[in-house]
This record gives sequence, C-alpha cells and structure tokens, in this order.
Amino acid sequence: MGRLATPKGEREGGRASRCACDHGMMPAADQTVALRAAAGVPAAAGIDVTWLVCGEGASPSNPRMCEIPLGLTELALRLVRLPGVPSARGQLQLGYSLVDTRVAEGKLATVYVDRVHWLAAQAGADTAVVSGFAIAHETGHLLLGTNAHSASGLMRAVWSRAELERAERADWRFFARTGGTDAVVTGAAGRSKIVTP
Repeated sequence: MGRLATPKGEREGGRASRCACDHGMMPAADQTVALRAAAGVPAAAGIDVTWLVCGEGASPSNPRMCEIPLGLTELALRLVRLPGVPSARGQLQLGYSLVDTRVAEGKLATVYVDRVHWLAAQAGADTAVVSGFAIAHETGHLLLGTNAHSASGLMRAVWSRAELERAERADWRFFARTGGTDAVVTGAAGRSKIVTP
C-alpha cells in the first residue's frame, strides 16, 4: 500500500505514501522511477511525498510500518493488473481513486499497471515515467478530495498518445478544476492550495 502522511512524529513537513508494490507488477527499477516521478509532480506544486514500499517489494525495514493501519492524513496506493479493451475512441481507464466527495476526502488510489504500459507503448513513451504520471494523477484526486478533472495538465481526464509523444511539461503540471476554471495547485508541508492563474 502507499501512504501519504503528516501525523505527529511521522515525517514532519511531508507526506509519506505506502504502496502495495509487487515486483511481479512492474520491475523494481521501473517501480523506483515511477514512484520518484509520482512524487516529483506534486513536489513541483510544493507538496512533498515520500513513498513507503510495502508488499513483495518492501525493504526489510518497512514491514512494521506496513502493518500499521493508515493514519488520518495518510493515503494508500495499489498497483494492480486488470486487462481492458480500449473504447471505440481508443480510450482505456488507467486507474481510479475512491473519494468521498461529501467530505472531500479519499484514502485509496489504484493504478492498472498493464493499461499504463499499453498507453506508453502506443506513444513510444517511457513506461516508468507514464506510470509515475498515472500514480500522481490518481493520488492527486485523493489530495484534492475530488473526482473532478481539469481541462489541461496532469489532472485532465484523457491523456492522448500525441501528448505523450510531444512530452510538453505543461501537459504534466498538477492542475485542479475549481469552480469551472483550471487552477495550479501549490502547497507546503503537505497542504495543498489552489491558485487560479
């Protein structure tokens, strides 16, 4: 599981994420790159994320932390495989986040590793980096407490092959949809703030 946290005594000033990462889902080296990319996107917006790997890929020092229930401000991430068939428009869901929109809070994000790999292959893009973007997108929903999407940036609903091929930085910035307008997400010490450009 993946954990994002700021409870007292746990990585003050940042968020720790617990990831249920199985090396059978993704090679260890790709997983490391994906988790670094996933942390880098919110970091550019001032939101610090630290991953704690649990499951089969866990470090011997992690098991104790992995057995503790999630804290109030922690989030979990699962990397799983679920075959899918692209829609008539060539779209394929890459993951989902469980968000209670009544209280603007979520705890669990899931990314379908095989589907992300399919999209990366279609675009000739680096699989680990695209995996990181998918992880950042799904955990972004949890951080923002919404299932809404932006019109541009990382939080848009549809990622095209052309956008992945082009690899423009603006296509992967952390944007949120607020009140019908797009906004850049910024923050510090694990708290997010939405700024309308």
